[in-house]
Amino acid sequence: MKATYLKHTRKPSQYGGFFYYIFCKGEDGKSYRTCIGDNFRNFIKWDNIIKNAESGDELINLRTRLYKGKPIIDADSNVQLKKIDI
Repeated sequence: MKATYLKHTRKPSQYGGFFYYIFCKGEDGKSYRTCIGDNFRNFIKWDNIIKNAESGDELINLRTRLYKGKPIIDADSNVQLKKIDI
């Protein structure tokens, strides 16, 4: 799946480090988010997104699922950033 990157937020983790919440708009028009911690093994997949993505850029190779009835992005996705030039 593809999604448009909107923004991310950073919150301190009670276990040390930070949690990042990444917000996107899917190609189906739904809002998606994912949560990743800088202590998680899959953080390396999202590090490039956190450092380089700007609102409007495209994220590709995303897997989605429902969590408590809400659509989320699987943080284990092999996400790639596709910069959109204006």
